[in-house]
Amino acid sequence: MWPHPDALTSDLSKKTFEHPLLEQYWEEEKPDLSTLSREIRELATFIFGNLFEPGLNVKTARRRCRIRDNNISSRFRRAMGKGIKEYIDDHRMAAAAILLRRTELSIFDIAMSVGFHHVETFYQVFRRRYGCTPGRFRSSPVLEEVPS
Repeated sequence: MWPHPDALTSDLSKKTFEHPLLEQYWEEEKPDLSTLSREIRELATFIFGNLFEPGLNVKTARRRCRIRDNNISSRFRRAMGKGIKEYIDDHRMAAAAILLRRTELSIFDIAMSVGFHHVETFYQVFRRRYGCTPGRFRSSPVLEEVPS
């Protein structure tokens, strides 16, 4: 059902997206990695290239980039301003907020589209990020998207 972690790719030319707004988000939010070390640049490129893939996690990213450095998470945090998991979750939540505001997709479909295996996990991460459920976020004109 979900792609095996080895199916994740670093080839950005073959990207496909569940929704055009995800592609737009991905294009607009691509980070400038030119000033980063080779390892961090490779890791961030892989992560961003597979951002909405359900198999993406810290372990998979490290393995696919062949990084055995135990300090890579702290080095990533220094370079990017946040940890690997937080980086992934923040981008996924920002994309989910856009889908919630601009589409009528179900919350389940949005959760799956931005890379979550389980809708319960999506709810937990969303609530931690925005302080409310995705449904409340969608229906409240007062709540705003929080910039990454």
